[in-house]
Amino acid sequence: MVGSLAPPGPAPSAVRPSGWWYVVTVGIAGCGAVIAVALLVGGLRATQQAGRDLTVVELGQSGPVTFIDGGPYTLFYGGPRQATSEADVRRLAAELSPVLRPADGGPSVLMKAYEGTSAIVNDRKKNVQLVPVLTFDIDRPGEYVLTAERLEGVADNAGRVSVGKSVFAPLRTGAVWAVIVIAVAIFLSVIATVALAVTRGRAKRRAPPGWPSGPDPFGGSGWSDPTGSAPTPRDEWIGGPPAHGPWPAPAPPPPPPGY
Repeated sequence: MVGSLAPPGPAPSAVRPSGWWYVVTVGIAGCGAVIAVALLVGGLRATQQAGRDLTVVELGQSGPVTFIDGGPYTLFYGGPRQATSEADVRRLAAELSPVLRPADGGPSVLMKAYEGTSAIVNDRKKNVQLVPVLTFDIDRPGEYVLTAERLEGVADNAGRVSVGKSVFAPLRTGAVWAVIVIAVAIFLSVIATVALAVTRGRAKRRAPPGWPSGPDPFGGSGWSDPTGSAPTPRDEWIGGPPAHGPWPAPAPPPPPPGY
């Protein structure tokens, strides 16, 4: 029985991902950095807006304050520098003695000392500062009246008190989310890079030797065996003529009868 004319097909090989996929893994971390910057910028803008939304009352005067939402609020002092330590902040609170009452009457709102001095903002060029002095909670939104005493040595029009949501809370929130996003992006980037490197390494180790190799076997050469054995002559594949040399020319047809 004549053997098959076609040799075995090439052995299947593992798919090796392109090295360009490393660009994607780096891009994951880059996207995280872009998102983190956007969160920080958003927090900074929200902080600036919170500063613009503060309701201001001049020292030694009373002024209306409208609370649209309930929740925690902060009373700030703004003016010439008065505080550099927690003791200074407590002294400033006692001298200002602010009072916040509902416009329609009722008990004043309970205020507590602001803890810490890290939120103090100093403008050294103008020698002024914004100091969070007291905190309080509004249970019933609406109209209130705020009063604050004068400060010795501070002109009435040079200092003021203001109330509003924490100016720095949006910035802190944006910073926290930015750190979380960067951490997650770096983690995913590292995992993807390691997985890609392992996959490429395994595919490279599993790659089979060349099959077939050499010129066309019907031209007289044999194929290389992937096991490393010597080339196999064509006549061993199909039991035909010798592997080397040209094929013999076909015999001419016999002449017609009577020729």
